[in-house]
Amino acid sequence: MKMEFENPTNGYVEEVDGAWFYTLLFGCFYLAYKGAWMAAIFAVIVAIFTFGISWLLLPIFAADILKKSYLQRGWIERTVETHNEQLTEPRKRSSEHQRKLNDVKKKMGW
Repeated sequence: MKMEFENPTNGYVEEVDGAWFYTLLFGCFYLAYKGAWMAAIFAVIVAIFTFGISWLLLPIFAADILKKSYLQRGWIERTVETHNEQLTEPRKRSSEHQRKLNDVKKKMGW
């Protein structure tokens, strides 16, 4: 499941896609890479006490862990509808830009 989170201070968008796969491959290091440090440290401690068996269960919860981490840090979850609206919204042209565009169209005979 693909999720997108936007940092409200600078507009940076971070994608979380395939979290279960990357967590299965890299374990807590993937969580640390995505900024979920507390979850990564907790995963290491639990893995030590369970002799690594918990690393097989961690991918099941990876997407939820990352979602909670981003939301706690103040990021905003972007929905597919919001993203599509931004893509389909026509750009507003300035009057000068529109005038130049009309001049080019007249020269080309459109």
